[in-house]
Amino acid sequence: MATISRGQWTCKNPSASEIPAGSIITGGNFAQHTPDTPIMVGRALTIRGGMWRNVRKDANWTIEGGNWFQSNLCSHNHPHLVQYGLTECAEACSHSEAHQITIDGETITEYEYTDEVL
Repeated sequence: MATISRGQWTCKNPSASEIPAGSIITGGNFAQHTPDTPIMVGRALTIRGGMWRNVRKDANWTIEGGNWFQSNLCSHNHPHLVQYGLTECAEACSHSEAHQITIDGETITEYEYTDEVL
């Protein structure tokens, strides 16, 4: 058993050697790019802290704390996550709001991108 108080596992699935069964997690970043991503499946863990964006809660975990949420991320706001598998969004994607602007008689469209909290 180990106590994990910090660590960076963004877009990663920590191995059993990094976080063994029976561990107590009090901190660390376990954020994933896609909602409901399973990590550390079947491993008995006690979770008391840490950041858990888009992580599926496992039935073998005892959850006593932590920052838990699901969000649909836009690659325009998070281009660094495309290398880890985040789907690259089109210019006019579901995360965007179009704004028409006229400059010197020419109308252009600018997009504002937001992530969606689920």
